[in-house]
Amino acid sequence: MRTVIIQKCAKRFYEVLRLECINASWVERFYWNDETQECEAFWYDSSCDPKDVSDRNFFESLENCQKFCRTKGHPGVTFESNFTWNGAANSNQILVLTSPSPLQEMRGSSSGNRRFKADDPLGLLQSKETNGE
Repeated sequence: MRTVIIQKCAKRFYEVLRLECINASWVERFYWNDETQECEAFWYDSSCDPKDVSDRNFFESLENCQKFCRTKGHPGVTFESNFTWNGAANSNQILVLTSPSPLQEMRGSSSGNRRFKADDPLGLLQSKETNGE
C-alpha cells in the first residue's frame, strides 16, 4: 500500500495573504519558506475571510509552523503510517491519501472472498463475461 501525504508546508506561500482586507487589523502570522527551510513572519489582516487561509501555507504561531514543517531529512513533509480524520476542518491538519485496497465480495466463491480487478472494481465486467458465455 502506498501512502502519499500532502502537507500545507509544501505549498507555496499565497502572497495575497499580505494584503489589507476590511479593518486593517494586522497580526503577525507565519509561513514556511521552502528556499530558506525556515518559518518566516508576515503581517496578516485578521479582518480577512478565514476561508482565505484554509488549506494554505499559513500558521498562527511560529511554534506551529516549526512543529509542522521542520523535520529531519525532509523539511516540509511528514510521513505517518496511520491517520484518522473526524471530518472537522483544522488549519494544521495533514491530509493522507492512501491507494485503495482491492474490493472484496463475501459471497459467491468457494473461499468466501472474491477479489476484483482494478479496472473492474465492482466486478461488473466479470459478471457480464460470465453471463454472456
